[in-house]
Amino acid sequence: MKKLIFVACASLALLSCEKEPLCSSCIEPINPTAEENTTTNTQKVTDSKYLTWHDNGASDFGCWDRGGNCGHTITVSAIAAVELNNIFTIINANNNLLVRKTFEENKTFLSRYIPSSTIGAVITGEYNVKARGADAESIRYMIFSKAADSEIVFVYPLVLK
Repeated sequence: MKKLIFVACASLALLSCEKEPLCSSCIEPINPTAEENTTTNTQKVTDSKYLTWHDNGASDFGCWDRGGNCGHTITVSAIAAVELNNIFTIINANNNLLVRKTFEENKTFLSRYIPSSTIGAVITGEYNVKARGADAESIRYMIFSKAADSEIVFVYPLVLK
């Protein structure tokens, strides 16, 4: 009987403990997906969990300082890096029609790294995309800006292995 009362009291004590909800925005993802690095097509991202894109010319560019528009760095496998290098080559040709066509043809592949809404905005011409970083560099950047005013919307840093 004493055991039964003890078990009942212990159960009541455990049930009365309330867990504090976990703050999902307080946790940085270990392997972020493309959808975590996203924005709506109508607003610019300035979030404290992201870094700020800087481009001071030459080789002085990258993501630093909190509160900006640079997503989490995404590591790309060697096999996928070959395809992404081809896409970077097309982006660097500065031909928006060819870039749109390439994004359309490769949207499933690109959606592993970039949100579908961003890919769609490039295809429709709402966004333009530029690239920074050379083939020999370990990190390359896809920079998405509004076609209307060239305002940078979001930057995706990609480490090509």
